[in-house]
Amino acid sequence: MVKKNKSSDGKASTSLRWTLHMDKVFLDALIAEDINGNRVDGQFTSKAYENVVKECTEKLNHPFTKEHLKNRLKMIKSNFNDVYDLLNDSGWGWNEET
Repeated sequence: MVKKNKSSDGKASTSLRWTLHMDKVFLDALIAEDINGNRVDGQFTSKAYENVVKECTEKLNHPFTKEHLKNRLKMIKSNFNDVYDLLNDSGWGWNEET
């Protein structure tokens, strides 16, 4: 979802709000690239990002760039690490029943 904002100098700008559907399309595309061998030493290749940009742009009808997607992946990894660290702290856990 694209949101229009006004900057402090009065100029209009847009920012992208990622939805769960957008994340799913993005992550599914990354998984497909990994399966296709376009991830080397834990890093996606330039070709992988080209393919993911194309797929996300087509499926989500928004002009993504490689940098948009790299930044989103960085944010997803950061959020994952925060939750992972929380769940693995001693004395803290998750109870499915409560």
